[in-house]
Amino acid sequence: MNTANYNRFIGFMSLLESQATTAKERDVINSARGMFAKCAQLEGTAGTMDVNMAAKSRSPEFGMMDHSGPKTKPMTQEEKDAFNADVTARNKQWKKQLGSMRRRVKTAENTLEQYAEIAPGELDAWVENTLRPTIEEYLDTEEGGLVWADENKKTVKRERGAGGFITPAMKRAKYEDDKKAYIDQIKAKKAKEEEAKKAKDAEAAKTQEAEAKGDEVKEAPKDEQKAEPEKKKGLFSRMKAKLFGESVDASELRSCFESVFGNSEHLSDEAIRAICYNAVDRKFR
Repeated sequence: MNTANYNRFIGFMSLLESQATTAKERDVINSARGMFAKCAQLEGTAGTMDVNMAAKSRSPEFGMMDHSGPKTKPMTQEEKDAFNADVTARNKQWKKQLGSMRRRVKTAENTLEQYAEIAPGELDAWVENTLRPTIEEYLDTEEGGLVWADENKKTVKRERGAGGFITPAMKRAKYEDDKKAYIDQIKAKKAKEEEAKKAKDAEAAKTQEAEAKGDEVKEAPKDEQKAEPEKKKGLFSRMKAKLFGESVDASELRSCFESVFGNSEHLSDEAIRAICYNAVDRKFR
């Protein structure tokens, strides 16, 4: 390697260092620069590095520079399939844990709303001094990929270094997007409730006005009254289709099943879906 190539490499390392966002990243770059300089000393000065480095690069101290071939053996197709299946299982378990957490949060919302009515000052202080700092600390940390959190492979967690890492900037961007999406959902729900209330109030006002004028309030025809049970049945059928249709993720149904009956590894997704559907169907039959 001549002086020009050496200087080009050092310049490239300096460029990387200028783009580093954390002290740990700068340390890694500095370590790489130091290893390169040490290799340069073994071969001679930067200006005389024209000697073949293949022989010395295989020394125990610098085994990582061996250019004779790849250090890791390529995976076979079976190994690739097993690896991909494991990744799929981890992502599925993560989604299942998230669904379970969201259900528990939904229950906790009612408790917090009651807490806000009874002791709003205490709740607000807890949010500012405990909840917000926890969120900020989370957003300022780096995370890795999903790994199994236990030997039985029942839970997963994020760990740095496992399949790359998520930077604080990326986490904050997703945080803002998720927050905006949830606020939009709340606004849409409130708008829908207000529209329903206005329609109900308008109907009530119309009925009162008719009664004040002495008009007879017409009752629903008997035929319509008889048809009411069929309408309810049709509505519930649509509810069942919504709750247990193919569009619903099987992991959510499995989580619901396991919360009552425990382990369900011996049952397929189709079996779980059928059991949940039939259980609701028997209850309202």
